[in-house]
Order: sequence, then C-alpha cells, then structure tokens
Amino acid sequence: MSAGQQSYAEYDLVMNQIQRAKAERFLSRHKEDGCFLMPNAWDPGSAKMLVASGFEAIGTTSAGIAFAHGKPDNLFCSPGARVERKTMIAEVRAICESVSVPVNADLEGGFGNTPEDVAQTILLAIKAGAVGGNIEDYTGIEASPLYDRTLAVERIAAARKVIDESGIPFVRPRVWRKQLRESICIGKRVLIACLHLVPVMPKQFVNSFRNWKAHLMWLWG
Repeated sequence: MSAGQQSYAEYDLVMNQIQRAKAERFLSRHKEDGCFLMPNAWDPGSAKMLVASGFEAIGTTSAGIAFAHGKPDNLFCSPGARVERKTMIAEVRAICESVSVPVNADLEGGFGNTPEDVAQTILLAIKAGAVGGNIEDYTGIEASPLYDRTLAVERIAAARKVIDESGIPFVRPRVWRKQLRESICIGKRVLIACLHLVPVMPKQFVNSFRNWKAHLMWLWG
C-alpha cells in the first residue's frame, strides 16, 4: 500500500469516527425528554449561519435545494423536472462537510419506488455524512398519493437493513404528513404510523410493539 493510499485510509477512518460521534449525539437527543429545534439549510452558507446561531443540529430542505437550483419542489412538478438524486446527495454532502453538528437529510421519497431505490438512497446519504434522514410515502401521483401499506413498510425495512449494515446509528424520523391527513379513523392512522416504526425501532422494542398491534387492529376495525 502506498503512502497516499494509507493516508486516504486513515482519513476515511477519522471521518467515519467523526460521523459516528455526530450520529450518537443526534440519536441521544431523540431519546431525551422534551424536544429540540432543527432548522433546515439549503447550502453550506445557510448551514453555517444556522450553526452560528446556536442550533445543535440541522436538517436539509429538499424544496430549498430545488429552488436554489431553479427547480420546483417535487410535490408540484413532473418527475422529469425534479432535482435528481445525484444532485441532492451532492448538496447533502456539501452541507455535512461544512458544519460540525449532526445533519438530517431530506431524502424525499427515496428517489425511486422500490425498496432497493430507498436502500441505495439511504446508503448514499450515509456516505455523504448525514446521520439522519426521512423517507416520504408520497408517490407523486395525485390519484393515488400514498404507497400501498405493504410496499411502504418494505421500503422502510430496506432502509433499516442498510442502516444496520453501515454501523452508523442513523436516525430515520418522520412518517409523511399527508398520511395523517387522509380521511381515515384514528386507529388506522396510529397503526400505519406504528407499522412504519417497526423496521426503525431497536430490536428490543419490537416484541412489545407486537402486543400493541393487536389493539390497534381492533381500533381500526
């Protein structure tokens, strides 16, 4: 191995340790009582301004990044007009590298419909330095705006698998807000949200959840 290769390997190891420290800090904040504010940045400059203002974690905004590129938000345009995954991940990387605080990435719907698409997007986000990210359940199709429940859960399970394999305690928050606006009973709303949580929760909580699932199914019925 050449000196240059060894130097890069050592650099990569250091960066991984830094990212893990950020991830653990970000995860610990989610376990604490109360809440914390996490404003959204759209480029390194806005990220630095937010950190200088005292915020201990920041997110990225897919809409803000799209607007900065002269593109519309993905909710209001055809697939061909949206920001591509490559561009979005590049912006996430630039933001992560510009600040010392944890960064949660807005990953839209995972830039694809399949579980494999979602898994690849999560992997790219982790490699870009993000320590958290959301995957939305909005299909982009007005007539059928939400993914089938089974597919939605499979997509998140694929994300969970990649996270576990990465060794980074990546936080995957948020069930897409539109899901909670559907005209469905409260039991169904809670069940859908919790089904999304199962692939995300630490294994020790899954068995406890299964008992609750029976009660939620009763509420739904």
